Amino acid sequence: MYIGSISKNVALIGTVATGDNLRIAYTCPIVIIENKYQIPAVNNWNGDLQIDTQGNKILASMVGAGHKDEHNTFSGVLMGDVQYKDDYSGEDIITTGLFGYDKSEQTFGFNINGQAFIGKSDVGRIYVDGNTGRITSAARESYDINKAKGVTDNDPRGTEINLKENYIDIQGESTSVAEDTNKSRIHIDTAIRPNNQGGTNAYFSIDSNNGKRLIHIANDEYYLQTEDYPSSQIEVMTQDGGTTTVTRPSGLKIDLKNGSFDSKGKLTITGNSESSINFGNGTFKVDGTGETTLSSLTFKNPNTGVVQATGIKPH
Repeated sequence: MYIGSISKNVALIGTVATGDNLRIAYTCPIVIIENKYQIPAVNNWNGDLQIDTQGNKILASMVGAGHKDEHNTFSGVLMGDVQYKDDYSGEDIITTGLFGYDKSEQTFGFNINGQAFIGKSDVGRIYVDGNTGRITSAARESYDINKAKGVTDNDPRGTEINLKENYIDIQGESTSVAEDTNKSRIHIDTAIRPNNQGGTNAYFSIDSNNGKRLIHIANDEYYLQTEDYPSSQIEVMTQDGGTTTVTRPSGLKIDLKNGSFDSKGKLTITGNSESSINFGNGTFKVDGTGETTLSSLTFKNPNTGVVQATGIKPH
């Protein structure tokens, strides 16, 4: 390339001094781009409305197509610099991209910054961020926006699919109402990601709406348990006719890693057809009449550890 009227190539030259002489050791050509875009019309455009009838080109800050009904509501698409009111902050925002409207409601938007959304607000809108690889529901997007602003008075909710970190996270209800207290969660991951990094310390986990872990699968532990394991609180009558809250053992846990089955409360197992469960040399069997047979199994008192019975057949 040439600069102005200088009829010579421009380059960055590195030299090395050898005695009184300079030796060229490095040469890097400098390329100056005068026309940044491949389309000449864009290079010459100053931002105002420009109509090129010979070249069949129209350049404007915004163009639109569609129609209005008798109520003056617009259905169609707008492309360019579009001003709209943010759903969560209420602020007027000017952004550049392609946006669709159905009776004046935004139904989709593709921004030049690599972000997009599909669907109406507070209905089932899906957000896509091509820069981070995240796909989120409207509820999760609302939580993330509030969190970025320092507002963390509610629990995470909604769905996130992270294509970059390879995990799926579903929390709480799908609503974006701040009063939502549902702590239920399903997390599927390809790594053991800690809680402070958006994970649950597991490849797969399910939590109840009270935040109690029901299913946990990881490298070092994998189990299933009821929400009330290992204890729950109940109200009991007192001698003076009042009530008080006491904690009692309850629930059930199946530890698949250690091969343990722990029932803190009453355990009832019935069967209408013959079936059996083998524990090493022991057998738990239910025949067609519903009668249960236990053989070569040892039962211990959970409080004392004392063996209570071996190879019994309950009546």
